Amino acid sequence: MNFRHLAYILLFVAVLFTSAWTVMKSSVATMKSDEQTLLSEVFWKEQIETHGAEEAYRELSRMSQKYDLSIMHRMAHFFGAALYHEEGIPGYSVCDDQFLYGCSHDFVGRAISEHGESIIGELYNSCTARTPYVYCQHGMGHGIISSFGYDLNSLQQSLDACDKVASSKNHNPGGCHRGVFMEYNLRSILGTPFKLREVSDGNWYEPCNKFSGSVRGSCIFYLPQWWWYTKTIDTNDNRQIFVQMGTLCDGLPPRDHSACYGGVGKIAVQSSSYFKPDGPSVLCESTSPDTQKRFWCKSIAAFYLVVAGGFSEADASTMCAGVAGDSRAECLLFASGNTQLFEQWIDAISR
Repeated sequence: MNFRHLAYILLFVAVLFTSAWTVMKSSVATMKSDEQTLLSEVFWKEQIETHGAEEAYRELSRMSQKYDLSIMHRMAHFFGAALYHEEGIPGYSVCDDQFLYGCSHDFVGRAISEHGESIIGELYNSCTARTPYVYCQHGMGHGIISSFGYDLNSLQQSLDACDKVASSKNHNPGGCHRGVFMEYNLRSILGTPFKLREVSDGNWYEPCNKFSGSVRGSCIFYLPQWWWYTKTIDTNDNRQIFVQMGTLCDGLPPRDHSACYGGVGKIAVQSSSYFKPDGPSVLCESTSPDTQKRFWCKSIAAFYLVVAGGFSEADASTMCAGVAGDSRAECLLFASGNTQLFEQWIDAISR
């Protein structure tokens, strides 16, 4: 073998090694899905720069599937922050209703912080052009209150801003109200772990006693989520927490029970193993011996299994086992993921 032949062989090996290394690096970047990596704004900035925003968002969906919804939601927060940094206002078209709207939460909060309240209308117009307005409103509610602040005056200011932007389109502001109340309780945009609202003088029902009508219903609907996060600090016994939440719901006036137990159903989905659609049913069963209260919990859990968890209607309908008569028929309607039905229900509660 002469020198020239040896040089060709070495060159071929070098090219082959380089190609293999490039493919391997690409595979590692795709498969690198450990929790701490995905909970990183820097990581998602790199993914958006390399693959584009839409492909990076699809990658988030693929890479986060092995985690429960609460962790997926936090990952989407980091993605939304990175998206705003890389793409600015036009990037909002990438966010959707996946991961409990986590992408929208952080994106809107940062947009309002930079541009002020005047940007809300532009964001809302962009969002409603491609997805149901209720989903747009929820993410915007988070962003609105995070920019105004987390005291009671800011809470009312945020609710008023919701009314203003929704009325401009003749829309019901309920989705925005619920985003405001969720963020007021969890302060999720401030980072992880959540900087939860503290319990004031043992009052687990604040600030909902200050409101009436559908605003009160939206407030109460998000109390169980705050209860669950607060109580998991003290115990890992998830089922026992749901027993306690049922007791707290019963401490409200009867007109508020459907909103409260419905809120328990939502968090039953979020806190269960996301690969077992019957998991929330066990938690709903533990909340109360009252079949009507368990019906509210199961029906809303069935709805969220479809709209937030991506389960089929057939899977979600397993939540309706043990529910009889007209209530079963209504539960099955919720299991279809009917957003209009959900909005009618939540708008009517606590009136």
